[in-house]
Amino acid sequence: MSQLNRIALFVDVVDSGALRRAAERRGLSASAVSQQLRTLEQQLGVTLLHRSTRRLTLSAAGERFYQHARRMVQAAQDAEQAMQAFRGELSGPLRITAPVGLAGMPLAQALAPLLDAHPGLQLQLLATDTPLDLVAERVDVALRIGALAPSRLIAHPLPSLRFALAAAPAYLARYGTPAEPEALATHHWVRVSAADGQPPPLLLEHRSGRQYRAPGLARVVSTNLSVALDYVFAGVGIGLLPLHLLRTPLRNGTLQPVLPDWAPPAQPLHALTLERQLPLRTRAALDALQHGLTLDG
Repeated sequence: MSQLNRIALFVDVVDSGALRRAAERRGLSASAVSQQLRTLEQQLGVTLLHRSTRRLTLSAAGERFYQHARRMVQAAQDAEQAMQAFRGELSGPLRITAPVGLAGMPLAQALAPLLDAHPGLQLQLLATDTPLDLVAERVDVALRIGALAPSRLIAHPLPSLRFALAAAPAYLARYGTPAEPEALATHHWVRVSAADGQPPPLLLEHRSGRQYRAPGLARVVSTNLSVALDYVFAGVGIGLLPLHLLRTPLRNGTLQPVLPDWAPPAQPLHALTLERQLPLRTRAALDALQHGLTLDG
Protein backbone atom coordinates (compact mmCIF):
# COMPACT_ATOMS: atom_id res chain seq x y z
CA MET A 1 0.00 0.00 0.00
CA SER A 2 1.39 3.40 -0.98
CA GLN A 3 1.87 6.23 1.48
CA LEU A 4 -0.99 8.19 -0.10
CA ASN A 5 -3.30 5.21 0.34
CA ARG A 6 -2.28 4.92 3.98
CA ILE A 7 -3.09 8.60 4.51
CA ALA A 8 -6.50 8.11 2.88
CA LEU A 9 -7.07 5.06 5.09
CA PHE A 10 -6.19 7.13 8.17
CA VAL A 11 -8.80 9.74 7.16
CA ASP A 12 -11.37 7.00 6.61
CA VAL A 13 -10.71 5.57 10.08
CA VAL A 14 -11.08 8.97 11.75
CA ASP A 15 -14.26 9.82 9.81
CA SER A 16 -15.88 6.47 10.56
CA GLY A 17 -14.78 6.52 14.20
CA ALA A 18 -13.73 2.87 14.25
CA LEU A 19 -11.16 0.58 12.65
CA ARG A 20 -13.80 -2.05 12.01
CA ARG A 21 -16.15 0.25 10.07
CA ALA A 22 -13.31 1.57 7.92
CA ALA A 23 -12.11 -1.98 7.30
CA GLU A 24 -15.59 -3.14 6.24
CA ARG A 25 -15.97 -0.27 3.77
CA ARG A 26 -12.61 -1.11 2.18
CA GLY A 27 -13.00 -4.89 2.23
CA LEU A 28 -10.02 -5.33 4.57
CA SER A 29 -9.56 -7.00 7.92
CA ALA A 30 -9.33 -4.86 11.04
CA SER A 31 -5.83 -6.20 11.70
CA ALA A 32 -4.71 -5.16 8.19
CA VAL A 33 -6.01 -1.63 8.75
CA SER A 34 -4.29 -1.48 12.13
CA GLN A 35 -1.00 -2.60 10.58
CA GLN A 36 -1.19 0.06 7.86
CA LEU A 37 -1.82 2.75 10.46
CA ARG A 38 1.20 1.58 12.50
CA THR A 39 3.31 1.73 9.33
CA LEU A 40 2.11 5.28 8.67
CA GLU A 41 2.95 6.32 12.24
CA GLN A 42 6.42 4.76 11.99
CA GLN A 43 7.11 6.58 8.73
CA LEU A 44 5.94 9.89 10.19
CA GLY A 45 7.68 9.33 13.53
CA VAL A 46 4.61 10.30 15.58
CA THR A 47 1.60 8.70 17.24
CA LEU A 48 -1.56 9.64 15.36
CA LEU A 49 -4.18 7.63 17.23
CA HIS A 50 -4.59 6.52 20.83
CA ARG A 51 -6.27 3.11 20.78
CA SER A 52 -8.38 1.55 23.51
CA THR A 53 -10.82 -1.34 23.57
CA ARG A 54 -13.76 1.04 23.22
CA ARG A 55 -12.68 3.98 21.11
CA LEU A 56 -10.06 5.74 19.05
CA THR A 57 -8.92 9.26 19.88
CA LEU A 58 -6.62 11.54 17.93
CA SER A 59 -3.35 12.61 19.45
CA ALA A 60 -2.30 16.26 19.17
CA ALA A 61 -0.13 15.32 16.19
CA GLY A 62 -2.96 13.25 14.74
CA GLU A 63 -5.38 16.16 15.01
CA ARG A 64 -3.05 18.42 13.04
CA PHE A 65 -2.18 15.73 10.50
CA TYR A 66 -5.87 14.88 9.97
CA GLN A 67 -6.71 18.44 8.89
CA HIS A 68 -4.09 18.31 6.13
CA ALA A 69 -4.80 14.69 5.22
CA ARG A 70 -8.51 15.33 4.86
CA ARG A 71 -7.83 18.21 2.46
CA MET A 72 -5.58 15.91 0.45
CA VAL A 73 -8.31 13.27 0.17
CA GLN A 74 -10.86 15.93 -0.70
CA ALA A 75 -8.58 17.31 -3.42
CA ALA A 76 -8.29 13.84 -4.95
CA GLN A 77 -12.07 13.44 -4.89
CA ASP A 78 -12.50 16.90 -6.42
CA ALA A 79 -10.08 16.01 -9.23
CA GLU A 80 -12.08 12.87 -10.02
CA GLN A 81 -15.36 14.75 -9.93
CA ALA A 82 -13.94 17.55 -12.07
CA MET A 83 -13.31 15.03 -14.80
CA GLN A 84 -16.83 13.68 -14.38
CA ALA A 85 -18.21 17.20 -14.62
CA PHE A 86 -16.05 17.79 -17.70
CA ARG A 87 -17.88 14.85 -19.25
CA GLY A 88 -21.17 16.29 -17.99
CA GLU A 89 -21.48 13.71 -15.21
CA LEU A 90 -21.65 13.72 -11.43
CA SER A 91 -21.58 10.44 -9.52
CA GLY A 92 -21.14 8.88 -6.13
CA PRO A 93 -23.04 8.98 -2.84
CA LEU A 94 -24.68 12.20 -1.66
CA ARG A 95 -25.65 12.02 2.02
CA ILE A 96 -28.22 14.57 3.19
CA THR A 97 -29.95 14.74 6.55
CA ALA A 98 -33.16 16.73 7.04
CA PRO A 99 -36.09 16.90 9.47
CA VAL A 100 -38.81 14.38 8.66
CA GLY A 101 -41.26 17.11 7.66
CA LEU A 102 -38.85 18.47 5.05
CA ALA A 103 -37.23 15.30 3.77
CA GLY A 104 -40.16 14.24 1.59
CA MET A 105 -41.83 16.32 -1.10
CA PRO A 106 -39.85 19.60 -0.67
CA LEU A 107 -36.47 17.89 -1.11
CA ALA A 108 -37.79 15.50 -3.74
CA GLN A 109 -38.99 18.39 -5.91
CA ALA A 110 -35.74 20.31 -5.46
CA LEU A 111 -33.36 17.40 -6.07
CA ALA A 112 -35.26 15.45 -8.74
CA PRO A 113 -33.83 17.51 -11.66
CA LEU A 114 -30.28 17.00 -10.34
CA LEU A 115 -30.76 13.25 -9.93
CA ASP A 116 -32.38 13.02 -13.37
CA ALA A 117 -29.46 14.85 -15.00
CA HIS A 118 -26.82 12.70 -13.26
CA PRO A 119 -27.80 9.01 -13.12
CA GLY A 120 -24.55 8.20 -11.32
CA LEU A 121 -25.57 10.21 -8.23
CA GLN A 122 -26.87 8.13 -5.32
CA LEU A 123 -28.93 10.07 -2.78
CA GLN A 124 -28.69 8.73 0.77
CA LEU A 125 -31.35 10.61 2.74
CA LEU A 126 -31.25 10.52 6.54
CA ALA A 127 -34.69 11.74 7.62
CA THR A 128 -34.56 12.49 11.33
CA ASP A 129 -35.55 15.26 13.71
CA THR A 130 -32.45 14.57 15.82
CA PRO A 131 -29.40 16.58 14.72
CA LEU A 132 -26.68 14.22 13.51
CA ASP A 133 -22.91 14.45 13.82
CA LEU A 134 -21.83 15.31 10.28
CA VAL A 135 -18.40 13.72 10.67
CA ALA A 136 -19.51 10.48 12.34
CA GLU A 137 -22.41 9.97 9.91
CA ARG A 138 -20.40 11.15 6.86
CA VAL A 139 -23.10 13.72 6.05
CA ASP A 140 -22.52 16.05 3.10
CA VAL A 141 -25.42 18.44 3.77
CA ALA A 142 -27.55 18.88 6.90
CA LEU A 143 -30.76 20.94 6.88
CA ARG A 144 -31.55 22.73 10.13
CA ILE A 145 -34.60 24.86 11.04
CA GLY A 146 -34.39 27.91 13.30
CA ALA A 147 -31.58 29.91 14.81
CA LEU A 148 -28.21 28.18 14.72
CA ALA A 149 -26.01 27.65 17.73
CA PRO A 150 -22.38 28.75 17.33
CA SER A 151 -20.31 26.03 15.68
CA ARG A 152 -17.53 25.45 13.13
CA LEU A 153 -20.05 24.26 10.54
CA ILE A 154 -20.56 26.38 7.44
CA ALA A 155 -24.14 27.68 7.10
CA HIS A 156 -25.67 28.21 3.66
CA PRO A 157 -29.02 30.07 3.76
CA LEU A 158 -32.04 28.46 2.12
CA PRO A 159 -35.58 29.81 1.61
CA SER A 160 -37.18 30.56 4.97
CA LEU A 161 -39.83 28.30 6.43
CA ARG A 162 -43.23 29.99 6.71
CA PHE A 163 -45.96 28.75 9.06
CA ALA A 164 -49.74 29.13 9.29
CA LEU A 165 -52.58 28.16 11.62
CA ALA A 166 -55.02 25.43 10.57
CA ALA A 167 -57.49 23.02 12.13
CA ALA A 168 -59.74 20.15 11.15
CA PRO A 169 -63.37 21.03 10.30
CA ALA A 170 -64.55 18.74 13.11
CA TYR A 171 -62.47 20.64 15.68
CA LEU A 172 -63.76 24.02 14.50
CA ALA A 173 -67.35 22.75 14.50
CA ARG A 174 -66.94 21.72 18.14
CA TYR A 175 -64.95 24.66 19.52
CA GLY A 176 -65.69 27.46 17.04
CA THR A 177 -63.49 29.32 14.58
CA PRO A 178 -61.51 32.17 16.18
CA ALA A 179 -62.31 35.53 14.59
CA GLU A 180 -59.61 37.45 16.49
CA PRO A 181 -56.27 36.29 17.93
CA GLU A 182 -57.48 36.97 21.50
CA ALA A 183 -59.86 34.02 21.12
CA LEU A 184 -56.91 31.63 20.76
CA ALA A 185 -56.40 31.62 24.55
CA THR A 186 -59.37 29.27 24.97
CA HIS A 187 -58.36 26.80 22.26
CA HIS A 188 -56.30 23.62 22.25
CA TRP A 189 -52.97 23.69 20.44
CA VAL A 190 -50.85 21.20 18.55
CA ARG A 191 -47.30 22.50 18.53
CA VAL A 192 -43.87 21.41 17.37
CA SER A 193 -40.95 21.83 19.72
CA ALA A 194 -37.29 20.84 19.55
CA ALA A 195 -37.11 20.54 23.35
CA ASP A 196 -39.03 18.68 26.02
CA GLY A 197 -42.01 20.38 27.65
CA GLN A 198 -44.22 23.21 26.47
CA PRO A 199 -43.03 25.36 23.56
CA PRO A 200 -42.72 29.10 24.19
CA PRO A 201 -45.67 31.50 23.74
CA LEU A 202 -46.49 32.11 20.13
CA LEU A 203 -45.84 35.50 18.53
CA LEU A 204 -48.25 36.24 15.68
CA GLU A 205 -47.96 39.09 13.21
CA HIS A 206 -50.82 40.63 11.20
CA ARG A 207 -50.29 41.61 7.59
CA SER A 208 -50.55 45.22 8.73
CA GLY A 209 -47.60 44.76 11.09
CA ARG A 210 -49.60 44.49 14.33
CA GLN A 211 -48.35 41.79 16.72
CA TYR A 212 -50.06 39.53 19.22
CA ARG A 213 -48.52 37.03 21.63
CA ALA A 214 -50.92 34.09 21.83
CA PRO A 215 -51.14 32.40 25.26
CA GLY A 216 -52.43 28.94 26.00
CA LEU A 217 -50.87 25.56 26.65
CA ALA A 218 -50.30 23.06 23.90
CA ARG A 219 -52.36 19.92 24.29
CA VAL A 220 -49.98 17.99 22.03
CA VAL A 221 -46.29 18.75 21.59
CA SER A 222 -44.25 16.79 19.08
CA THR A 223 -40.68 16.97 17.86
CA ASN A 224 -41.89 15.74 14.47
CA LEU A 225 -43.76 17.96 11.99
CA SER A 226 -45.50 15.06 10.27
CA VAL A 227 -46.71 13.61 13.57
CA ALA A 228 -48.08 17.01 14.63
CA LEU A 229 -49.97 17.22 11.33
CA ASP A 230 -51.63 13.85 12.04
CA TYR A 231 -52.95 15.15 15.38
CA VAL A 232 -54.36 18.24 13.69
CA PHE A 233 -56.10 15.96 11.16
CA ALA A 234 -57.54 14.03 14.12
CA GLY A 235 -59.21 17.20 15.43
CA VAL A 236 -57.16 17.47 18.62
CA GLY A 237 -56.40 21.17 18.25
CA ILE A 238 -55.26 24.09 16.14
CA GLY A 239 -51.91 23.40 14.55
CA LEU A 240 -49.07 25.74 13.76
CA LEU A 241 -47.45 24.06 10.77
CA PRO A 242 -45.26 24.86 7.76
CA LEU A 243 -47.12 26.03 4.68
CA HIS A 244 -45.67 23.28 2.51
CA LEU A 245 -47.35 20.66 4.72
CA LEU A 246 -50.67 22.53 4.65
CA ARG A 247 -50.79 23.09 0.89
CA THR A 248 -52.79 19.98 -0.07
CA PRO A 249 -55.09 19.65 3.00
CA LEU A 250 -56.12 23.32 2.74
CA ARG A 251 -56.92 22.89 -0.94
CA ASN A 252 -58.97 19.74 -0.52
CA GLY A 253 -60.75 20.92 2.62
CA THR A 254 -59.47 18.32 5.07
CA LEU A 255 -58.07 21.28 7.03
CA GLN A 256 -59.32 24.85 7.24
CA PRO A 257 -57.28 28.03 7.75
CA VAL A 258 -57.45 29.77 11.11
CA LEU A 259 -56.85 33.54 11.23
CA PRO A 260 -55.30 33.56 7.74
CA ASP A 261 -54.19 37.19 8.09
CA TRP A 262 -52.05 36.27 11.09
CA ALA A 263 -48.83 34.24 11.05
CA PRO A 264 -45.64 33.84 13.10
CA PRO A 265 -42.37 35.22 11.75
CA ALA A 266 -40.72 32.98 9.18
CA GLN A 267 -38.16 30.54 10.52
CA PRO A 268 -34.68 30.54 8.95
CA LEU A 269 -33.58 27.38 7.18
CA HIS A 270 -29.93 26.57 6.56
CA ALA A 271 -27.91 23.86 4.88
CA LEU A 272 -24.82 23.03 6.93
CA THR A 273 -21.56 21.64 5.57
CA LEU A 274 -18.24 20.81 7.18
CA GLU A 275 -16.15 22.88 4.76
CA ARG A 276 -16.44 25.91 2.49
CA GLN A 277 -14.62 24.17 -0.33
CA LEU A 278 -17.08 21.47 -1.35
CA PRO A 279 -17.02 18.49 -3.70
CA LEU A 280 -18.76 19.21 -6.98
CA ARG A 281 -21.71 16.95 -6.22
CA THR A 282 -22.26 18.64 -2.85
CA ARG A 283 -22.03 22.07 -4.48
CA ALA A 284 -24.55 20.96 -7.10
CA ALA A 285 -26.93 19.73 -4.39
CA LEU A 286 -26.67 23.05 -2.54
CA ASP A 287 -27.42 24.94 -5.74
CA ALA A 288 -30.44 22.71 -6.35
CA LEU A 289 -31.74 23.36 -2.82
CA GLN A 290 -31.11 27.12 -2.96
CA HIS A 291 -32.90 27.54 -6.28
CA GLY A 292 -35.43 24.71 -6.30
CA LEU A 293 -36.70 24.42 -2.72
CA THR A 294 -40.35 25.57 -2.59
CA LEU A 295 -41.67 26.20 0.93
CA ASP A 296 -44.21 28.98 0.42
CA GLY A 297 -47.20 26.70 0.22
